[in-house]
Amino acid sequence: MGIGLGFDPLGIVAASASPAAPLTLVTSVAPFVFFSADMGITLDTGVSAWADQSGNGFNASQATAGSQPLLVTGDADFGGRNSVLADGTDDFLDSAWDPPAPNAQPVWFFFVFKQVTWSASRFLWGGSTGASVLCLFQTGTEPSMKMGNTTLVNENAGATVGSAVRGQVYFSGSTSDYIKLGSSLVTGASAGVNNATLLRLFSRNGSTQSINAKLACFGAWAGEPTADERAALDAWVTSYYGPTVVV
Repeated sequence: MGIGLGFDPLGIVAASASPAAPLTLVTSVAPFVFFSADMGITLDTGVSAWADQSGNGFNASQATAGSQPLLVTGDADFGGRNSVLADGTDDFLDSAWDPPAPNAQPVWFFFVFKQVTWSASRFLWGGSTGASVLCLFQTGTEPSMKMGNTTLVNENAGATVGSAVRGQVYFSGSTSDYIKLGSSLVTGASAGVNNATLLRLFSRNGSTQSINAKLACFGAWAGEPTADERAALDAWVTSYYGPTVVV
């Protein structure tokens, strides 16, 4: 499907200037949470709160000043859009979202990020504070990442450290689980069927497994969007964040 003057079947042209476009480009499944670094940021020492744009009210927050990530305004890594940067030491943000067990309700994650540095067992996000639940983390050999839901599977090295990348991770409680980082897709093993107690961005426990990474946007939906919707999201990434983001 092409995009021409006066005809935009996927709504990409109209959505390209909107930081919340993923919420309008995906209509086949409902969002759980969506965060954009261009919207809903509250600053204290660093980012003390990040407002959920999904309408569900699952805002992320961090009350401890020393553990607040930084807001990077006009970030050249993301075409001059904002990003949120965690230091890889103790930064994280917690959301009250209680992710469901994926065999009861599949969960699909979409995000635009950059690994600033790489260190094994550092989490881009984790669904609880004490176990590898609904998570994505750095593991194996740089720049590899795995998904986990107590079982750690589908290792993917498609996100080069130092480059901005679009990511997708699907938890279905089946062998359809996958990680897609840039153009690299790894699938075939189930990550497990556990639910979680919270959503933690940039870590799973805040003290020893915080990642040194940037997030420009991050969202989760109740199931996998259609192929057309996923294509529209990738086109939006290139339009909104610029063609240097690897999709």
